[in-house]
Amino acid sequence: MMSTNSFPSVSNSCRAVIRQQLFPLQDKKYQSFHSGLIPNIPSESIIGIRMPQLRKLAKHLAHDKLLDSSATPLHWQDFFSEIETAFHQTATETAPLYYEETLLAGLALSYAKLSLDARLLWIKRFVPMIDNWAVCDTFCGTWKPAEAQLPAVFRFVSENYLPPQAKTTAEYSLRYGIVMLLTHFVSREAYIDRVLTLCNGICHPAYYVKMAVAWTLSYAFIHFPERTIRYFRSPDNCLDDFTYNKSIQKARESYRVPEETKALLQSMRR
Repeated sequence: MMSTNSFPSVSNSCRAVIRQQLFPLQDKKYQSFHSGLIPNIPSESIIGIRMPQLRKLAKHLAHDKLLDSSATPLHWQDFFSEIETAFHQTATETAPLYYEETLLAGLALSYAKLSLDARLLWIKRFVPMIDNWAVCDTFCGTWKPAEAQLPAVFRFVSENYLPPQAKTTAEYSLRYGIVMLLTHFVSREAYIDRVLTLCNGICHPAYYVKMAVAWTLSYAFIHFPERTIRYFRSPDNCLDDFTYNKSIQKARESYRVPEETKALLQSMRR
């Protein structure tokens, strides 16, 4: 564990108070391990806090209180806005933006009690702050929309983050849209055909986009194998070879796919 004084400070703000909660939770071994999983961001921007601890802090923040009940209540919206400002500014030596700060802002938003319309407005502000797969995927999986909200959420995601000609979309904004399909829609029969169509329209060179598409299609196969095989074999299939073969590989790695089906999938590789 590292002392708070070993880290650059920020001014008297929500971030300053939150850092007093974050830094004592540092686990150096976990920091080293987790940094290796997110190679596109500097390791020094990761404090090293295990997810259960970060989620616990986020839940308290979402309800405007810290773990220390005697502390002055904070509003998660104020912390979020400070992180948003810091993200869009150049990091300085005195106040770098840590991975956990961005993730904490997203988790607090996910746990906050909000109307759907209000939540979607906040999500529009958060998605441009996603700069790695871990923040993206954790954020997508934390908020659980109610069943009645799914049509509106699907429309929101597909219209804002999965547009035609998606190669012009920012890498992690696009990954957000794809992982939302994976997390909330690919296992639902009412959405599977639209999910396949949207995945087929994604042509983007970024690795983390391709892998998100492959991951989603592998789950499509697990839940709806006949429809997904028809899509794989369709002359309208627009997947590049890497994404196509990764989709098949991910499906074959699933314990929910019978061995004889895995052999069929292997024969379908390009």
